[in-house]
Order: sequence, then structure tokens, then C-alpha cells
Amino acid sequence: MVDSARQGIYRELMALANSHLTNAVWRTTIHTVIEHFKSKDLRQFWETDKPRGINPNFADKIHLVLTRINVAENVESLDVPGFGLHPLTGDRQGQWSIVISRNWRITFRLEDGGAFDVDFEDYHGK
Repeated sequence: MVDSARQGIYRELMALANSHLTNAVWRTTIHTVIEHFKSKDLRQFWETDKPRGINPNFADKIHLVLTRINVAENVESLDVPGFGLHPLTGDRQGQWSIVISRNWRITFRLEDGGAFDVDFEDYHGK
């Protein structure tokens, strides 16, 4: 049941991400939450769909996660199966993390209705 629910959510989000609206139209005319990228490569990927500087094996999930962050009204809307959403602690308190693969995460903070410092990192490997 859980796997089929994950697959359903994944299909739904991919349909949203691949809708007839281009990313540029979606971001500029409908709704924008991502305000600032910490990672230049991640920003470029979001704007162009070209995974330069990003492992292409992660591209689909990264696109899915960024699309979901971009339409999030609150952090609870990002707590979906397969994302492994969790708050960071210590000197990273106030930031959130979504699992992409093993140690690789999309990290970000939500503030005043926007997502800031969106990054793709191996924060366990630092």
C-alpha cells in the first residue's frame, strides 16, 4: 500500500512538473516560492533543465522536489512519502532537508512564504 501511494504521489507530481506549462511560465505567472538558490548549479538546473554540475541520475527526483518546494504553502505540504523531510539541528536550525539519495539532500529554509538558500549537498560528508 505504501509503495503504491508513493508511486501515485510521484506520478501526480511528475505530471505537474511536466505539464504543458513550462517552468518559466509556471514560475513567473502562477506561483513562485523559491526565492534564492545557494547552489549555482541547482539554480541553473531549475532555470534550464540542464543537469550541468548535477549527477544526471538524480535529475528527475531533484526536479520533482524543486517543483514541490516551489508550490509549497508550508513545510507540512512537503512531508510526503519518499521525501524524508526533516528539520536540521545545531548550527543549521531553521533549515529543512529532503533526501535525494543516501547522503545527498536538498536543503532549504522557509521564511515569509518563500524558500531560501536552496542547496544540493552531501552535508554528512562535510
